[in-house]
Amino acid sequence: MNWFDMAKDRMKVDGITYDKLAEHLGMTRGAIGHWLNGRREPSVKDIAAILDFIGIKQVILNSDGTVSALGEQTPHAVSIEPTLAKEHEELLSLFDSLPSEEADRFLRELRAKSAHFNAIFAEMLAKRGSKTR
Repeated sequence: MNWFDMAKDRMKVDGITYDKLAEHLGMTRGAIGHWLNGRREPSVKDIAAILDFIGIKQVILNSDGTVSALGEQTPHAVSIEPTLAKEHEELLSLFDSLPSEEADRFLRELRAKSAHFNAIFAEMLAKRGSKTR
């Protein structure tokens, strides 16, 4: 669905007129009409302001230029929500069950180990780099 069709549908349901929208945006009714009928393309910022005013707070911008309401999947939609491996889920679950003091200690230890391994790796790379020259 085009953003302007979604906007017009919502405006119709909520009784928002072109005049109300134009007044809110400081535009003429004619300019709003051009935008909502697809004759002119507003900036993304203007589209966001229109959608926000009429109560559409989040949309999905599809690669073909159309928009979808959240929860409405198009055939080409791709979920980009991260998925965790079972081990990662278990680690998070165990971490969340720790008392806060223990969780802080655990994070400090992990950071120290990570820094140590990063230093070893950097040293190995530096030594390999000096041998290949």
